[in-house]
This record gives sequence, C-alpha cells and structure tokens, in this order.
Amino acid sequence: MSSWTPTCSSTPRSRPIRADDFYSWGASITGYREEGGNIAQIGPGYDERQLNGSDRTGRVARRNNGAFYRQSWEAAIASNNRFVAIETWNEVDEASDIAESIEFGRQYIDLTHEYARKFKSRR
Repeated sequence: MSSWTPTCSSTPRSRPIRADDFYSWGASITGYREEGGNIAQIGPGYDERQLNGSDRTGRVARRNNGAFYRQSWEAAIASNNRFVAIETWNEVDEASDIAESIEFGRQYIDLTHEYARKFKSRR
C-alpha cells in the first residue's frame, strides 16, 4: 500500500493518507497507460486544437470510431491491474468524454459497459 503526504494545511503532515495506488492523467492522449501499480489508465481520445492556453500545443488522439478506446480497454483487460481509471467522462471541451452526446450518442457508454464487464469477469 502506498502513502501520500498531502501539502494542504487542513491535514497534518504527520498523518499521511493511505492509498491502494496512484495514477496520473494522459491516457486520453497516449492510449492505455500504467505506471507499475494496480491501475490501468484508459481514455477515448483527445483533441485540444480548439482550446486556448499556453499549455495547449494542438495535441490530438483520434477516436477512430471507438477503435482507440477499444484498444485501450483490451490492453487493460490483458494487464494484471486490479483497477481501471477512465479519463474522462465529461470533458467535452477536450473531446475526451464518454458521456452521451449529440456527436457520439451512447457509443462510449455502451463500449464502457461491454468492456467493464469483460474487465471484471477476467478474475
């Protein structure tokens, strides 16, 4: 089990928060990721070309009609990770959402349901 010492003043540093594991963002851009722990990180794709900001460089990971998301799920299922983190369910502005939308309908909700069942049944 990992521990994390928060930097905010509301929790004393002498009492670290215990966590099962950790992950960092980026799977919507790169596809399946893991950082040597128990969490598979996946995302449906990403597109920041319409966003302003100094940290926006025009990064794009095309969804390819769900193929990008499917490949990430399949890698997560093949892994030995205990958890899967889906990034992100409602980030419409970054085109990394899986929520129901006019553009994709329920496609990503249905894919999530299908692959989450497969992920859970492998144990």
